[in-house]
Amino acid sequence: DWTTLLRGRAGIALDNVLIYGTAGLAGANLNATIGGVSDSVFAWGWTIGGGVEVGISDSLTGRIDYSYADIDFNLDGFAPDVTGNVQSHTLMGGFSIKY
Repeated sequence: DWTTLLRGRAGIALDNVLIYGTAGLAGANLNATIGGVSDSVFAWGWTIGGGVEVGISDSLTGRIDYSYADIDFNLDGFAPDVTGNVQSHTLMGGFSIKY
């Protein structure tokens, strides 16, 4: 149904450009229906990534950010249990306004 990322960020600033790496926790709410039987679980995993943030003006920055997440899960409402792995790649962009 949904995923969440909790990441820390560290990098190096070069003039008005910040190049950074990220790492942290990834979580996902997973649902499955097999043969009329349904089960859901919230599972934790890990995430890693990086990006670049650029100062466009004194009060505006733009950024592009990539993250990879890897989450193992176990749905025990089925016989036998359903286990698996969810992997995702996310590319994000955005702007920040300082005031």
